[in-house]
Amino acid sequence: MTQTTDAAASTSTLYSVGVGQTGQGRIGSAGDHDWYRVDLVANQTYTFAVVGTGLSTTRLNDSFLNLRNSAGTSIA
Repeated sequence: MTQTTDAAASTSTLYSVGVGQTGQGRIGSAGDHDWYRVDLVANQTYTFAVVGTGLSTTRLNDSFLNLRNSAGTSIA
């Protein structure tokens, strides 16, 4: 899945990623956050990875992953 517009930084995001899929987005400005919806099953193990890329002058060096519940509250 590749973003075609900026992903909302809220539970109203239009973007979702399924198990085994990848997502690709673009940070529009300093402090921009992109949220993706994912459906998880209790007692299952999942692995997530975040990779910041770009040219040497625009590389995303401080990317991070934050897992939130359906209300948008940070849980991990």
